Amino acid sequence: MDDDTVLMRLEDLARALGIVIRYEPTEDGRSGVCRLRGVKTVIIHSGLPTGARVGALVDVLAEEDTEGIYLPPVIREMLQQR
Repeated sequence: MDDDTVLMRLEDLARALGIVIRYEPTEDGRSGVCRLRGVKTVIIHSGLPTGARVGALVDVLAEEDTEGIYLPPVIREMLQQR
């Protein structure tokens, strides 16, 4: 599975979990998680390459309960390895 497909699957998972993803330029090029108006929001630096975006989302989603959600084995393995 290529990085673009993995990113798309991770974005779908985040939406299913009620997590908002925003791609925005950040001053220091970093990404992070916060709550905006009570909604968990991931802000990812818009200048990051796809692989780094995948890594940022995996870091966040690895902390979430995905037990009842079907995930392709590659995605589930990525989350479990973190």
